[in-house]
Formats: sequence, structure tokens, C-alpha cells
Amino acid sequence: MRRPSDEQPAREPHADAAAGPSEGRTTYDDPIVPGDVEDLQSSVNYLAMWAASGRLRRDLMDASAFPLPDDVPAFLVLNRLVYGGATRPTVLADALQTGPSNVSKIVRRLEAAGLTARVADPTDERAVLVTMTAAGRDAAERIAAAGLGLAHDELGHLTADEVETLRVLLAKVARGLVRRYPFDRV
Repeated sequence: MRRPSDEQPAREPHADAAAGPSEGRTTYDDPIVPGDVEDLQSSVNYLAMWAASGRLRRDLMDASAFPLPDDVPAFLVLNRLVYGGATRPTVLADALQTGPSNVSKIVRRLEAAGLTARVADPTDERAVLVTMTAAGRDAAERIAAAGLGLAHDELGHLTADEVETLRVLLAKVARGLVRRYPFDRV
């Protein structure tokens, strides 16, 4: 089977480097969406990539004194509980794009650290929910506070009116996204 890259013309790496975009060069290593953060699509994309970046996760883990400092998957599960509350393991698996058996291992590590517990799902006696313990809530509150601190650091150059306008507009976009893509809890 042919891959899309098989259809691209062969060229030497960086052979077109001297040619500028106005000279009609064709290159396959340039981004599709430009890196110009003045563009709405690029700005939204950068925010999404930043929010999912490993560096941000490590910074949040450090700033919040996450009890399992090298366990990014455990951090992601607890962070999911920060925003979604008690959640079925299958929903966590979907959110982390992994299998249920891997989520079980992650939840066991969180349980061993005293951060989560499994409880009966009140809506389905056959199912369980992963929920935070008191220690888990303390860690989760530190994560949320660290995230807020990072956001405030980045908003520091904006006026109070600009921050409020941004808050209102982002909330409007977020409400639309939540309606279209509900944040599954169970």
C-alpha cells in the first residue's frame, strides 16, 4: 500500500532552503498552519499544544509537589479528577487514550499513595468510580492552584479589562465545546 509520503517528489533535505515562500518552493516540512500567533487558528492550536505539553505537566507536578513526582500517567488521572470528579475507569482510559488494564495499574499506584479510592457507582451497582481521597483532594487543589498561578503569570501583561474580555470569550467558547463534546464523568 502506498503512503502519502510515497507520492511526494524526492528532494534533497533542505535543498529548497535558499528559496523563499514567494519563489514558489514546495516543501513538506513546513507547518500547514503558520506559526503566526496573530492568526486565530494558530493561537488556539498553541494553547491546546501548551496545555498538553510534557513540559507544562512537569512544571505543574513540581509546582504542586505532586506526591508521585515521576509518574506522569498518575498525574494525568488525578488532574482529570480535578476537573471531572469521580469517574469510571473506562472514561479515564478513553481520556488517556490507553487501555483499561493500564488505567487499573495507574489507579493502583494512586491508591497506594493514598490519593484515590474506588467506590461503588451509585447509578450502576456493577460499576465502580475512581474518586479522590482527602489526600488526593489536597494534591488536586495544589495542582489547580499551580495551574492558576501559571495562567496569572502569562496574563500579567494584560489590563484588567483585557483579562475580563478574554475570560468572557473563552468561557463562551468553552460552553460551546462542552455542549458539543460533553465532559464524560460516567
